[in-house]
Amino acid sequence: MRKVYTALEISDSNIKLLILEKINNDFFPIYKDKIDTNGLKDGKILIESEVANSLSILLDNCFKRTGIKIDKTILIVPTVNASFMAVGDSIEIDNLTTSISSYDLSKLYSKLRKDNITYNTEMVMLKPITYYVDGLPVINPIGKEGLNLETRSVLGFMPKNVLYPYFTLLHNLHIDVLGVIYNLVGDYELIKTPETNSSLSVMINMGDDLTYIGIFNKGVLINSSTLNLGINFILKDIASTYNISLANAKFLKDNYISLSSKSSGDYDTINLDTLENINIKIKSEEVSKMFGSRLVSVLRSI
Repeated sequence: MRKVYTALEISDSNIKLLILEKINNDFFPIYKDKIDTNGLKDGKILIESEVANSLSILLDNCFKRTGIKIDKTILIVPTVNASFMAVGDSIEIDNLTTSISSYDLSKLYSKLRKDNITYNTEMVMLKPITYYVDGLPVINPIGKEGLNLETRSVLGFMPKNVLYPYFTLLHNLHIDVLGVIYNLVGDYELIKTPETNSSLSVMINMGDDLTYIGIFNKGVLINSSTLNLGINFILKDIASTYNISLANAKFLKDNYISLSSKSSGDYDTINLDTLENINIKIKSEEVSKMFGSRLVSVLRSI
């Protein structure tokens, strides 16, 4: 039987779908797609019907192309409204054998959540940093002998009125949410290295309308912020400079703009019509430099 896993990212101004298949303990991407929607703004669902319609089209296309009907998913949400705190808590071990079990860990996490999450927020991330058994640090407490289990962890949470509309949206489409992760955490997992896992690092993800910044300490997201500027800000500038449509500016980005320092030096000349239907020639070298310059300006404002 095939083991297929689905992730839906609903953020910025689009919805992304990724399907992975697990084969021999490795995951292989077998399908991905993306659709724009007008119902999202600043990390919130503003018009559920718009988002639902876009998501339905995305799911229908997936079924037509793969035969996979999605009824369960991992939900990826933006960090726009995320908050983080370093927390600590402990419990007494009451097992007769005093051997720490997964039940004890669950009990500790439940206490930590209860002691730190307010009635109007929902936990999205709980990442243990260190464990202590009877005051001594351990990497994995399960199976250790002791009377006291303690942890220092990073807790990530969001307002319920921001997060729950995502659940409602998927519930109405008969999709169960198996888990929730932040978009920056997923991005980090794709590019992490032994060096980033052992140091302080910064992740920057520029979306269509927003730029997400995450600070990671030894692979753990400890804080995030959002800049209300994204790729579309740069594309609008390019469109205005050349007096072309936003769609043509996006066409240039997707097909001709290169920021690589290893470019061969052979550049294309692209013929496009202006908004006045005047045909102009644009050098990809020129528009690439413009895009890079605007990108640096955005990054400097972080």
